[in-house]
Amino acid sequence: SFAALARLGDFLPQDLANTAWAYAKLCIQDQPLLAAIAARALATIEEFTPQNLTNSAWSCATVVMRDLPLLSSISARALSLMGQFDQQNLANTAWAFASLGISDEHLLHVIAARAMATIFEFSPQGLSNMAWSYACLGFTNVPLLAAISSAALSRMHQFRTQELSSMAWSVAKSTMRDLPLLEAIAAASLCTIAEFTSENLSITAWAFAACEVLHVPLLPVIASSA
Repeated sequence: SFAALARLGDFLPQDLANTAWAYAKLCIQDQPLLAAIAARALATIEEFTPQNLTNSAWSCATVVMRDLPLLSSISARALSLMGQFDQQNLANTAWAFASLGISDEHLLHVIAARAMATIFEFSPQGLSNMAWSYACLGFTNVPLLAAISSAALSRMHQFRTQELSSMAWSVAKSTMRDLPLLEAIAAASLCTIAEFTSENLSITAWAFAACEVLHVPLLPVIASSA
C-alpha cells in the first residue's frame, strides 16, 4: 500500500477502482489507502466508466466505508451513464447502496427503469440481489418487482440456495405477496434442501411464515433438516 499511496496521483480511474476492489475482496481495511483512493476518485469521477463506478461502490459496501461525498459522486456519474449499465452493474450498484443503508431515490428509480428493460439478461444472482436491495431499503417499485418475478420464474431451476432464501426474504419484506413466486421458490428449495445452510433454512422458514403461507411439504422438510 505504501507504493500505491506514493503513486496514487498517476492512477487512472480503472487503477483506482481495481485497487479498491482488490483490497475489499481480500477484506483488507487499509484506511489511509482507501481514503486516498476516495479522494483521488472524487477528483476524476467524470472519467469513470460504469464498471469503474460499480467496482468502487461495491468496494465501499464490502469494507463498510460510508463515504457520502464519494457515493454521491458515484450516484451522479452513474445517472449520466445509466444507458451503458449492464445487468451486473445495475445489480451490484443497487446492492452496494442498500448494504450501506443509502436510499438514493433518484438513483433507485433510474436503476429500476434500466433493469426492467434488460431484466431477462439478469443472472439468478442479479435478480436475487436486485430484489434484496429494494426490499432492504423498503423501496417498493411494483413494476420492477413484477419484472423480477417474471424473470425469476422463467429460470428458478438455476437458483442456488442463497439466491432462493434471499428471494423468499425479499418477497416477505415487500408489500407484494407474490404467491406464484413463493410456490416456485418452495419447489426449487425442496430439490436442493440438502444443500441449505442453517441460515438458509431459517430465513426461508421466516419468509413463508411472514407471508402467512403454510407450505406443505416445504415447512415440514425444513423442520426435519434443521
